[in-house]
Amino acid sequence: MTNWASQAFTTEDRLRVANQILDVLKEKYKESLIAVAIEGSTAKGLDAPESDLELRVLLDTKYDYHWI
Repeated sequence: MTNWASQAFTTEDRLRVANQILDVLKEKYKESLIAVAIEGSTAKGLDAPESDLELRVLLDTKYDYHWI
C-alpha cells in the first residue's frame, strides 16, 4: 500500500498555478476564451494548505471545443 499525503500549497502557489493555466488556455483557445475566474476558498481568501484550486472557464459558444 502506498503512503499518500497531500502536498501543502500557499495562496501564492495557487495563484501562480492559475496564471500558468491561464497562459495555456489563452494559447489554446485564443479569441474564444472569454473569461477565467478563480472560485471557492482561494477566491474568498479562506484557502488552507491542502485546498484545491477551482477555476471557471468561459468560452465563446462558437468554439468547437473538447476537453483538454
